[in-house]
Amino acid sequence: MDPAANLLGFELIVGDLELAVQFCQQVLGLELIARHPSPDLAGDVAVFALGNAAINLLQPHTTGEGVVLNQRDPRLAQIFLGVPPERVATLAEQIVAGGVPVHMLEPTRFFVPSGAVEGALGIASTITVLAVDERDPDAVLDQPDHT
Repeated sequence: MDPAANLLGFELIVGDLELAVQFCQQVLGLELIARHPSPDLAGDVAVFALGNAAINLLQPHTTGEGVVLNQRDPRLAQIFLGVPPERVATLAEQIVAGGVPVHMLEPTRFFVPSGAVEGALGIASTITVLAVDERDPDAVLDQPDHT
């Protein structure tokens, strides 16, 4: 039986990006694969390879380009799941049928808002589902933020 979705990675909001990057590189030995301003939020992002998944570290800013997060405390912010393109709509419908809201962003991606995830799992994290081309799984590493 195929899994409903595959883990692509997760995003942690951190209080000190420099310290978090040093920890991931020097202590955990992870490979830094990208570092840049967040494309959607006021803040900076560092992305680390973790096997077939990625860890996004986000240090939000109080001002700047993009959306300023009201909640900037360190936490698990997002879980990224990948599904084949033809399964995106089906999975969204399945989640809605289970009584959980989804926000469709495009036909190829949606997210379950943090309030709904908190009600189900007890943690205020967003679950973002993306279409993944099995031939190019790395194409999803720099997806927009819905923290």
